[in-house]
Amino acid sequence: MVRGAEPFTGVVLTTADRNSYVLTLTPDQRASLVTPARLRVTGRLYAGEWRGMSFAHLEVSTLRLLDE
Repeated sequence: MVRGAEPFTGVVLTTADRNSYVLTLTPDQRASLVTPARLRVTGRLYAGEWRGMSFAHLEVSTLRLLDE
C-alpha cells in the first residue's frame, strides 16, 4: 500500500497479522512495484521515523510477487 500525499509518500507493507513496515526500496524496485500486490519481501529490519512518527522499516533485499 502506498500511504501519504506527494511528495511524502511511502510504501507500507501490511502483514496478515496487521503489522506495518515502511519499505526502503531502490529506485528500480520502486519503479517495478505495482500496488496493491501480494509480495514476499526479505531485508533488514530497523527502527526509524516516517512523517514524524516511529515506524518499523524494512530495507528491501528481495521482492517477489506471489500468485493470487
